[in-house]
Amino acid sequence: MVANLIAEINEYEDTDDLDGSPVTLYLLKISFSGDNNKVSYTLRKRYSEFSKLYNSLRTKFAKLDDYRFPNKSMFNTQSNFTKERRRQGFDELVKLLLQLMPESEISEFFELERHILDSKKSNTKSNQSKTAAAKAHVGSADDLTYSNTTSTTTTNGGMETRAKLRSKELQRPVVHRPGDTTINSSTIATTTSLTRLFIFNILPSSTAVV
Repeated sequence: MVANLIAEINEYEDTDDLDGSPVTLYLLKISFSGDNNKVSYTLRKRYSEFSKLYNSLRTKFAKLDDYRFPNKSMFNTQSNFTKERRRQGFDELVKLLLQLMPESEISEFFELERHILDSKKSNTKSNQSKTAAAKAHVGSADDLTYSNTTSTTTTNGGMETRAKLRSKELQRPVVHRPGDTTINSSTIATTTSLTRLFIFNILPSSTAVV
């Protein structure tokens, strides 16, 4: 059974039945404590539903012997006086039901199982939404931290960053492919040194090497 169960009937409303005939519905307001939240809802009950509830209870509980169920009137059935008298009688019956606490009758008449299930589903969705929002917030914070770090490095250490990139480019291995005609500075320096050595060996020592 749920905790802090409250039920009351303070209003009624007039409407039309499926066949077009007038009918009065009594608004049963219910609230109880669910999983970390308060559940509240309103049920619309007909006279016949209260009559059925009363007949099922009076054979089980002697406490209902002093209760007078608002019987149907032969006249003035649709008068406000009759409707108000029934509302008060139905509200008293609901209060007695809460005192007696017959689990099956309360669960059925108050439609507790359906609303308890709806409350759990609502809590699950709410928790999932909060979890998703928290993850999104953490992700945004991480992106902001990364962005700020990159920006700081570029702003405060721009020369150092460019120097490191240049160093990495120089450290890349040179891949030679057939047909490549690219000559780098190292190759030119080596060729120049060999040429001078060759000239030095074949020319007389008195010949100046330019």
